[in-house]
Amino acid sequence: LKGFIVTKVISDFIHDTQGFIGVLPSEKEIYVVLEGPHPSPTGSQTSTSSKTITGSGQLVLAKSIKVVESDENVYNKVLKEVRNLVSSHPTYKLKVTGHSLGAALAHLTGMALIKDGFKVSMTNFG
Repeated sequence: LKGFIVTKVISDFIHDTQGFIGVLPSEKEIYVVLEGPHPSPTGSQTSTSSKTITGSGQLVLAKSIKVVESDENVYNKVLKEVRNLVSSHPTYKLKVTGHSLGAALAHLTGMALIKDGFKVSMTNFG
C-alpha cells in the first residue's frame, strides 16, 4: 500500500512463519500481517508437519500443533513491536490479518493481543 511503513519483519523459517508489522499513517492504522505457507522447491506447501501421519483427525492435530508452536515463537516479538507502535501512535487502530496458515496465526495472535489488553480488529483470508 502506498505510504505503508514496515517497522518489523517477522521471520521464523523453522515454523514457516513470515510477515511484517507496520503503520499506515494515512489511515491511522497499525497492521500485523502474517503470510500463508510458501511452496517448497518441489511444489508442495510447507504448512504441514514433515512427519507422515495417517487419519484426518491426526493430520488436523499435527497442523494445529504447528500453528500453536509458530505463534508462540513469534508472539513475544510481535507484542514488543505492537507495544512500541501503540505507544508512538496511541490514536491508531490495531489490525491483524493473514492468509491460509497466516490466517490461523493471525487469529491466535489477535486473541493473545486482546488478552494483553489491546483492542484488535481482524480480517483473515482462506
